[in-house]
Amino acid sequence: MPPKKQGNNGFYYFMLHLRDTKPHLYKNNQQAAEAAGPIWQQMSSEDRRPFESKARKSKTNEKIRYTSSGQRVEVLQRQQEEEMRKIQEMKETIENTILTAVEAKTLPDKIFYFIHVNYFCVYHKQYFPAEISLAKWTLSTGITKDNVFSMVCKPGTLPVGYSAEAIRISTETHQIPPPSSPECNLKEITLKIEDFLAVDDTCSLPVLYTLNKNAPVVENVLQQLTDCYGLPEYRIFSLEHLFFTLRNCSMNGKVWAAPTLAQFELEKDKYEFCREITCDFHEHVDIPSHCSQSVAIRTVYTVCDNCCGDLEITLIPGQHVPKNANLAGTRSVSRASSVTSSNMGWEQASRHHQPLQMGYLSYGDTETSELSETSTIGDPNETSEFESDASDWKIPKQRKRHPFVRESDCQNSSISDYTQTSGQKLRRPIGLSTALAGMSITNEPRGRGRGIAANYTNAKK
Repeated sequence: MPPKKQGNNGFYYFMLHLRDTKPHLYKNNQQAAEAAGPIWQQMSSEDRRPFESKARKSKTNEKIRYTSSGQRVEVLQRQQEEEMRKIQEMKETIENTILTAVEAKTLPDKIFYFIHVNYFCVYHKQYFPAEISLAKWTLSTGITKDNVFSMVCKPGTLPVGYSAEAIRISTETHQIPPPSSPECNLKEITLKIEDFLAVDDTCSLPVLYTLNKNAPVVENVLQQLTDCYGLPEYRIFSLEHLFFTLRNCSMNGKVWAAPTLAQFELEKDKYEFCREITCDFHEHVDIPSHCSQSVAIRTVYTVCDNCCGDLEITLIPGQHVPKNANLAGTRSVSRASSVTSSNMGWEQASRHHQPLQMGYLSYGDTETSELSETSTIGDPNETSEFESDASDWKIPKQRKRHPFVRESDCQNSSISDYTQTSGQKLRRPIGLSTALAGMSITNEPRGRGRGIAANYTNAKK
C-alpha cells in the first residue's frame, strides 16, 4: 500500500508567505524554499506560531467528510442530534404536563388543542394551504362544533407549472378546487386563529398537537403565517405521544408498552366514515374523510373513547363519540386496553337498510352471539337459485361449525362422497380430473371438413 500523503507543515506556509511578499526575487517555490530555509532556522517559536497554526487547520480540513451531494457529514450529524434533542424535550414536556395534571387531579379538565392542515402543492419546501382546522377539547366534556375552527384557505396564485400537481392532490384527497385567482385570505385566517387560541394568561401560548404525518405541513404553514402576518410561534407536539401518555396515566400503569400502539390505534381510524362531523364544504363531497375538521373531531373521538372509560367519565354521544354510537356495547373500561381492541364503537345508520352481501356482517342487523366463528352471510337471491336447480343441493338455514375430520376416518367410512358431520347431504365438489374424465378423444373420423371438433365426443352420450 502506498504511503499516506503527509500534510503541509509550518515551513511550507512560511515559504509561500515569503514568495508572495517578494515575487520579484523568487520566481517559483524552489527558489523561495532555498531562501526561506536559513531564515526559518533562526526564527523563534513566537514567529513560527502563525504558520504552524495554518498547517494544523489545513490538516483538519483534509479530514472533513462529505456526502455524495456535497454536504458535510459533520453538519448533518449535528442537525440530526439537534432534531433528536428536540424530540426528547418534547416527550419530556408532554409527560411532565400529564403527570402534573394527574397529581393535581385536573386531568379530566385539562384543555388540549389539535390542528390539521390540507395543502394544494409544495414549491421549494413551501406548502400552499388548502384548509386549516383547530379543535379545543377536554376528556371530561369531549369536543363540540362550537370548539372547532375550520376554514378553507385561499393562498393566492399558485407557482407556474404546479396547477396539475394541485389538481392531482385535490382529486385524491380533500377535493377542494385549486385557486384560480390571486385572492388571499391568509391574513384573515391568522386573526381568527389568534382569537380561537386566545387564553387568559398571555404569558404562555398553548401547545398545538398534530399527527406525525401532518407535522411538516403544519409547521411550515404556521411559520409562513408567523413570518408574513405576525402569528405567534406556537409549539407543535406529537399527538401520538400525547395519546400514549394519556392512555398509560389513565390506568395508573403501563398499559401500552410502546408509542407505536397509540399510532396503530389512530391509524385504524374507526370513525372515518362519520359524515355529521364534516365542514360545510365537505358535506356534499364523495370522500369526506379527508376533511380537516373531520380529521380533528374523529381523532379526539378516538382518544376519548380509549381514555375516558378508565377515568370513569361517562361518554356523551356527539362529544366523546359520534351521535349514533352504540353506548350499550361500551364497556366500563376502554376498549383499546390491548392491541386487539374492538372496532364496534359505533355503526352507521345507513347500514340498517342495506341488503346482506356475501362476507359482509352488519352489527346493527345481526347479533354476534347468533353466529359462530365460521358463519357467513349469503345473498338470499343466490340461495334460492341454487335450491331450484338441483334437489340434492341443500343449504341449511343456519350454518354449523363442523368438527375436525381425520383422514383415517374418511378412509374407513363406507360413504366417502359425502361428509357425515353436519347431518346434511352435501354435494361432492367436482374436481378437474373428474371434469376431464367426462370428455374422451376418439380417432374415428366424423366426416371430412368438419374440423378438429368432430373428433371430440361426450362419453355420457
